[in-house]
Amino acid sequence: MIKNKRGDISITILVIGVFAVCVLAIVSFFISKSSAQGNFIAPAVFENVSSQVESFYIYLDSGMTPQQAANRIGAQINPKGQLVINAEQRGMAVSYSMKINGN
Repeated sequence: MIKNKRGDISITILVIGVFAVCVLAIVSFFISKSSAQGNFIAPAVFENVSSQVESFYIYLDSGMTPQQAANRIGAQINPKGQLVINAEQRGMAVSYSMKINGN
């Protein structure tokens, strides 16, 4: 039988404390995961725009006119002769305009 009851109480408190810290750590990871998922939208939108710019220049190199290439990627050419790309993902919208090389 157990004769040292003081040791049992301190060990019990230690085990409960360690369990509480582990539970708090797991809860904080779940909270941070849900709040961090929205922060990765912006890079995805800019990556999409960058991909469209690359596609535009590939189409130009293949012999298309700037207007045809812009239509192919879903962009427009404004009166100033700039390529305008509008991208939206999960409520974040980006409008990117750039001068077309060679114009």
